[in-house]
Amino acid sequence: MNMARNMPDYDSLIHEKFSIKENNNENIENIMNNFLHTKYGEFLSIDKKSIANLGDVNAYVDACIPESNKSFDGDSYLTILKHVFYLSMDINEDICTVHAPAIEIAENRIKNAMQIHYNKNSEKLLRAGFDNFAKIPEIKMSATPVIEILRVIDEKGEVILTKNKKAELKRINYFMEFSDTGLFNYEEKYGKVIIKPSEIYDNVKKNYGIFSYLLREKSEYFYNMTSIKPYVRAAYSYYYFAAISRKMVNIGTVEMIRKYVDISNKKIDLVKFQNYLYELFDSGVLNKRENKISGNSDIFNAFINK
Repeated sequence: MNMARNMPDYDSLIHEKFSIKENNNENIENIMNNFLHTKYGEFLSIDKKSIANLGDVNAYVDACIPESNKSFDGDSYLTILKHVFYLSMDINEDICTVHAPAIEIAENRIKNAMQIHYNKNSEKLLRAGFDNFAKIPEIKMSATPVIEILRVIDEKGEVILTKNKKAELKRINYFMEFSDTGLFNYEEKYGKVIIKPSEIYDNVKKNYGIFSYLLREKSEYFYNMTSIKPYVRAAYSYYYFAAISRKMVNIGTVEMIRKYVDISNKKIDLVKFQNYLYELFDSGVLNKRENKISGNSDIFNAFINK
């Protein structure tokens, strides 16, 4: 991706001048890194591969966030957030000027990048533990239109929906989200949509279960449902610590609550969170031993290896 010669539309900028003896990538990188460390902190650095000289000099900034896992006897770990924002530099003879987003803007970019990182890993966890998550009643309830159609298909071999009926059109639009899974054949005749199982339907049903399979194949779609997301985030509040420790760990509810607040970026309802935990225990996504919480080894291995 080519970077523009001018800075993006940051609302506020920082500008600082430096002397530069030689106009080469190494000197440019050093100046930009020193600027970053002075203004924002040691956890930021220039992606040296991204330095582009387009009359002005541009370079992307990476953030390396240190994770604390000393409680679990794990190795140190860094979360790498790539290209959270970028700097621009003007060079005029032996003077260069660095242009960068104001500190509060940079902080917001980092927070947003961290949130994207959490969401991406949470969605990956849903994909890793799809079969267990599918057992949670509230998650099934969130997918009621899918479950209803699957039941009709299993009973009658097909389902016929009329496009000029509002309720059925809603079901059609909902179900078309799964048209790329290969599980169904669709045919439209005289204002009606006919949905039938494909040749792989029975085999998938035997080995996974249709809803479980859909949860895996369309994990991003399901994860973004308001009623499903809290369960996955609550589970990731545990698997986050397991991932940074690179092993199964036993943690307390307090640690999970603290991480859940980070992941969800909002205040926590303790009663609801406790209910999420109960459902995660019942479905086998998590396990509880005495006063500590542990994970499912199959989900853990699938999660860290995906």
